[in-house]
Amino acid sequence: MKEPTREIYWNISHIWLMYALLVPAIAIGAWGIWRRVQRWRRGKADASRFDRPTLRIKRLLDHSLAQRRNPIFHRLLTWGFIVLTIATIIVALDADFGTAIMRGRFYLYFQSLTVDVFGAFVLVACIALAARRPRFTPLLAAIFVIALTGFLVEALRIAATHDPWAAWSPFGNLIAKVVPVSVVAHRTLWWTHLAITFAFFAWLPFTQLRHIITSPLNLYTSNLAPIGANLKSVDFEQERLGVATLDDFTWKDRLDFDACTECGKCTDACPAHTVGKMLSPRDIIIELRDRDEGSAAIAGAAAAQALWECTTCAACVEACPVFIEQMPKIVDMRRHLVMDEADFPDGMQSAVMSLEKRGHPFTGTQATRVDWTQGLDVQHVSAAKDADVLFWVGCGGALIERNQKVIRATAQLMQKANVKFAILGRDEKCSGDPARRIGNEFLFEMLAKDNLANFTKHNVRKVVTPCPHCFNTFKNEYPRYGATFEVQHHSEFLEQLVDEGKLAPAREDGVTFHDPCYLGRQNGVYDAPRKVANATIEMERSRNKSFCCGGGGGMPLIRRPLRARGGGIASMLDFLRRQIECSIARGPPVRARAGRPWHDRAAIAVRDQIGPSIHRAELRRQRSGRSRVHQRTRRCVAGVHRRSTAAARVDRQVRRPQASVAHAGQGRRVLPRASDGAGGEFGLGERPRQQRPARAIRHGQGPGREP
Repeated sequence: MKEPTREIYWNISHIWLMYALLVPAIAIGAWGIWRRVQRWRRGKADASRFDRPTLRIKRLLDHSLAQRRNPIFHRLLTWGFIVLTIATIIVALDADFGTAIMRGRFYLYFQSLTVDVFGAFVLVACIALAARRPRFTPLLAAIFVIALTGFLVEALRIAATHDPWAAWSPFGNLIAKVVPVSVVAHRTLWWTHLAITFAFFAWLPFTQLRHIITSPLNLYTSNLAPIGANLKSVDFEQERLGVATLDDFTWKDRLDFDACTECGKCTDACPAHTVGKMLSPRDIIIELRDRDEGSAAIAGAAAAQALWECTTCAACVEACPVFIEQMPKIVDMRRHLVMDEADFPDGMQSAVMSLEKRGHPFTGTQATRVDWTQGLDVQHVSAAKDADVLFWVGCGGALIERNQKVIRATAQLMQKANVKFAILGRDEKCSGDPARRIGNEFLFEMLAKDNLANFTKHNVRKVVTPCPHCFNTFKNEYPRYGATFEVQHHSEFLEQLVDEGKLAPAREDGVTFHDPCYLGRQNGVYDAPRKVANATIEMERSRNKSFCCGGGGGMPLIRRPLRARGGGIASMLDFLRRQIECSIARGPPVRARAGRPWHDRAAIAVRDQIGPSIHRAELRRQRSGRSRVHQRTRRCVAGVHRRSTAAARVDRQVRRPQASVAHAGQGRRVLPRASDGAGGEFGLGERPRQQRPARAIRHGQGPGREP
């Protein structure tokens, strides 16, 4: 019996014509790629994208070849495309260089069986993806036609030659049994298949399918540091700060634009978009990609209003299958608005001034940074020379009354474990996280240098903090200014004490944990808080898919209501509370619906455990039976909760702009607003009490004590 193989150019003549068509196809495709490369080269320098090649190659294989972040049909299409390309290269090597690879078992197992199976995968994937993403139908149709004509050419050859190895090409052999034998049809389809394939590859750099080339490049040059460390430093010697036009982006930013597959995963994951804001990370990237050189960056989808709706949670960065960095670009454009244009949203200017003058963003608060220490034997770091740990409390922990309970509990636990710790007290200033996220790099650098000088003065070697934002800033951003101290989140430190046998956590049922964006997604700390709090119930969106509380990116400093699509108000806080309730009730997940905010605080009590991000929810049994509470809970879980008169009144109050925050002569607590955070600086939508006269507040004056 003959060795398994086949004649490559069976029934085909004038092979020179194939090469004549190949040359212009390659030329047009290469020119299209070169145009994109030239566009990237116009960007600013970024020299941090080629270090640690081993890790970069591993990421490239994991996410370009293994397709870890893509759905199954995209994986099938990619793998099929790769296999068919390899098979075509092998045919060319055999035909033009006489390598004789297409022989024996290799021909049967790979060139026949494997190629046939993966070709079928391509057909199925094209149909499935076209149904899910109709806007990509023309591109998918081109791939489908290439694969289909390939099968038809194979089937006609098998039928005409009575190929003895036809069984190894199952799909081609199946089609061969139903198509009539026609040498002319085979020749015509062979040239048609060739022409469509060459035209496709010439057309590819000018279509969305250029991501076949740009995505692997983007994966290789992606940021290897934690997501929390991906903000760029600012060169204050530059004439223009931040990003105002396309010319201000780096070459890597421009590569990001071209690598976008328009899949929309970033926008689907964006919490601001979910609750009805206009922010769409995908639209920002697409519009920046399609703009002309030198055009303004802050416009359209990237208008100032959309930029100020980003909470910098980095859900978009985490969701992107090709590692596009959307959030840093938003912060870069904010930097231009803040530092060059002095364009602040309402309420943010006063917070920035408070950061500059008082070291915290809470204008009007009369609390001090040591109020929480009353009744506790906590020493200042200057008096505790033998302290091993600096307990960094943070602005939200020290100055917000409800959070002070958490700080006190943490301090008492450390005292119980005989940990030698101290605090900075009134010498503590904001870490600078809100200043940097809103785009005020000047203020962030000033606060960072002041804090580092204080740490050096007191010989600080280890910092423990309950604030995820401070934790991220100390760990990922202070090292650029010479920081060498160790930093731990308090949940990690408490876990360490538990492992050493110095503490024994209480075992309570019905505990769920909300992962803060800056602790989990951006720094990978997931297990420690769950272990300490005995959190055994997971919300639908947890760990790296956790839903943002809305407390990052300086959003709590913006005093305006969140208006959702459809005229209703659906806040991140409302969505998060629904998730917590449904997790505890073990019911189906509830999705946020515009115009249907949830205000039934009688059904579920949500309170903190260990820190502002650990919530324990339990059903209240206010009466002998569970009738009313149980019915309300079931309606909320089903997503059909009808608001009571009181809830509707709360809704109207949230809709009304919060223009006045105090009455003359007495303080008044501000109602929770959609822009307030659930687990960031302000806890569950709570802001510091305003206790100054209304006139003093209006004029930015008042007696308030300096913390």
